[in-house]
Amino acid sequence: MKESSSSPLTSEVLEFATVAVPFCTLLRQAGELKREEVIHKLLHLLPLLYLKALSLPSGRDEAFSDDEEEYLLPACVTEEEYTLVLRGLEAQLGNDDLYLEALSPEMQYSDRPLTARISEILTDVYQPLGNFVGLLRDEHLALIPFATLELRELFNAYWGDRVLSALRALHHIQFAEDLSANEHLNYDIDEE
Repeated sequence: MKESSSSPLTSEVLEFATVAVPFCTLLRQAGELKREEVIHKLLHLLPLLYLKALSLPSGRDEAFSDDEEEYLLPACVTEEEYTLVLRGLEAQLGNDDLYLEALSPEMQYSDRPLTARISEILTDVYQPLGNFVGLLRDEHLALIPFATLELRELFNAYWGDRVLSALRALHHIQFAEDLSANEHLNYDIDEE
């Protein structure tokens, strides 16, 4: 790692952590909370999570020197924890867990609609965030620049898109009832 007297806990890392920690806590406790509370909090946290992830450093040279090998970062999220989060979300979402995923890259090869599960998508996001939060919790400060870089690379590759997908599906769950209640309204502005 490059020699630096500055803390690895940059303002960007700390701001990201202020959203990642409550997100991980919410997902761990989802099975014990009311469904409406889980959905409401996710609708508030997911956009912030996406926004704060965009601020994380994305350049390899910010964390590594040329002669340095990448670290194999410890996994803080266990298989049991992953399963606990997944099952808690599945229980909360019930029949609303499954939704049509129109923006999947696989859609171009399919003649049938593709479905996804919100619980699985959110748990897939939880895993790298939980690993990152675990490093912060355990005060592995020397690993934070590597973990931040990995987190940003994973955001770019897959979990950023998953956050948006889950947000879209949760938005539909939250507001579909309102939309169906107002279907009788006619918003055609051409009619007079």
